[in-house]
Amino acid sequence: MPDGPIVVVNTTPIIGLSAIGHLWLLERIYSRVTIPTAVRDEVLAGGCDAPGAVGLATTSWSGKLARS
Repeated sequence: MPDGPIVVVNTTPIIGLSAIGHLWLLERIYSRVTIPTAVRDEVLAGGCDAPGAVGLATTSWSGKLARS
């Protein structure tokens, strides 16, 4: 969906969707997912085993993340 909507996400959808294995929904719904640096740092602060960190590390679209 290259011309679809763009979203800026905070930690809640990243951690919540990761916890239930549905982080992929963000890519399905939005053409561009932006994660502010502070949000990324907060997600990763939970440790490498935290749902959000695992989700970001294992999602196929993590290379498409735009950091602001």
